[in-house]
Amino acid sequence: IEAYPVLLMLGLVPWHFLSHAWTSGMHALLSQREIAKRTAVPPWVIIGGTVLSDLYNLGFASLSILPLIAFYPESFKVSAALLLLPVLVVCLVAFGLGLALASGVLNVLYRDVGYLVDSVLIALFWATPIVYPMDRVPGLGHTLMHLNPMATLIEAFRVIVMQGRAPSAPILLAAVLGSVGVLLAGMIVYRRFAPVVNDHV
Repeated sequence: IEAYPVLLMLGLVPWHFLSHAWTSGMHALLSQREIAKRTAVPPWVIIGGTVLSDLYNLGFASLSILPLIAFYPESFKVSAALLLLPVLVVCLVAFGLGLALASGVLNVLYRDVGYLVDSVLIALFWATPIVYPMDRVPGLGHTLMHLNPMATLIEAFRVIVMQGRAPSAPILLAAVLGSVGVLLAGMIVYRRFAPVVNDHV
């Protein structure tokens, strides 16, 4: 695969943010139980603050891609499509926040949720085009990739950076709708279980 290190890093950097934001957000209420129990701070603020704090790590990790310009200058395209990157970052944060909100309250009630999430992350890693390009997945598998918001987000990052153009409408739409859908689902789960969090934290 041409310029494989660039393709790989464009998959690993957003994945690292998602996995860390999800797991740290999931454990936020338990690791900061004194704040959750003894203050009026809503649980969603604790979870959301934990996820947003990982944006610093995302920024520094993104800088690690820049040295590759010296080795693969043809794989970095400067274009107006770069203006879409903040939109994709917002979608990435929304995706991670939705997962963290749902798993964060469920982990308080059911302490085995953490083990389940760890297993899901391993499966999701290989079901997401991180170490391989999305176009190498044939037939039905390629179509099903559009149901994975992380797959479409990574594909969009790669198209913008490496090809200098906006992602196709199906990819962009799937990334946005998938991320927003996960966020809304996470908010629904959170609202359902948040009232009893303080009783179990």
